[in-house]
Amino acid sequence: MYSTSSSALSGRSLPLFLLVFAVLVSGCAHGYTGIPIQTAQYGSPSDSGPLTFEYRLNVLEASGNGGYADKSRKKNVAPIPLRVTNNSSDPVTLHRDLLDVTSDGARPYLVPPQKAADDLGQAYGWHVLWGLLNVYYTSSSGKTTYIPVGPVISVFNIIRGATANAKLESDFEEESLYGVTVPSGATVSGLVFVADGEGQPLEFIYRGSDATARAR
Repeated sequence: MYSTSSSALSGRSLPLFLLVFAVLVSGCAHGYTGIPIQTAQYGSPSDSGPLTFEYRLNVLEASGNGGYADKSRKKNVAPIPLRVTNNSSDPVTLHRDLLDVTSDGARPYLVPPQKAADDLGQAYGWHVLWGLLNVYYTSSSGKTTYIPVGPVISVFNIIRGATANAKLESDFEEESLYGVTVPSGATVSGLVFVADGEGQPLEFIYRGSDATARAR
């Protein structure tokens, strides 16, 4: 898309070139914004039972993480904010191997947060190639100056991509509902990670408490 050959620019065209260039490359690596689990707009609660489930789809897009949302659609893996209310008289621990998810027209399954983070992580190592871009500015007096545009863009994108991936991974690990205990009468919110859900309405089934509920 962009030339990596040396460029000679006149003094008049240099500011315009740098402005256009900065705009074009500004979206190469994307950042990560934390998912607002507590304030997310959840769907209607499931029917009353031992556990009540509410969830939200497309949360990456809604929270401004368009780059990760694109990767989520490509990999068909998504973080799902889930709100769980324990209506029973006993505490319930949400073990991943006891929490099932089903859907009409799809065969989703739950994956660990590390697996989801690995699948959604953006590739950023290739940005080192920007270091090959050399820009030279020739003034009206004939003096040529080297401007390290490529190395700066390279370092910026690598740092941004690596930092965003680390924040996403940390967020997934910290907000995971797997292993969380829900006291009797309490409500907890967190993330579960669904593969092959294909954006379909989901049904969560917790076999540990014989609780079956459909989040509408």
